[in-house]
Amino acid sequence: MSASISFPQLTDEAVLFQNRAAAQAFFTNFIVPSATIDNEGVVKKASIAAWILFPLENTDYIQIVQDGSNLGQVPTLARFVELAGQLEDMRQKLVSLMAAMQTSGQLQIFT
Repeated sequence: MSASISFPQLTDEAVLFQNRAAAQAFFTNFIVPSATIDNEGVVKKASIAAWILFPLENTDYIQIVQDGSNLGQVPTLARFVELAGQLEDMRQKLVSLMAAMQTSGQLQIFT
């Protein structure tokens, strides 16, 4: 699907623009429609603060061994709390991104 554009009519078969002013006038009146959910077109930019992901500082884990067999590892409470905090930070940034996109007209959220 492509967007339809409108522009001033060209009047000469051999000469595209008579002069610089004519070229500037042509492109000044060159219009691409705004995008909608159903139609392509131009959209506004949405901006948010940069997503800075910090590396985990707490890398402790507990090794689970039963009857001499290694069953795997699980994070300590401190590591789990750090992971949960980073997950919440990512959730808030996603909500912020979606709000910015909705405000700029790039996203329609159905409720």
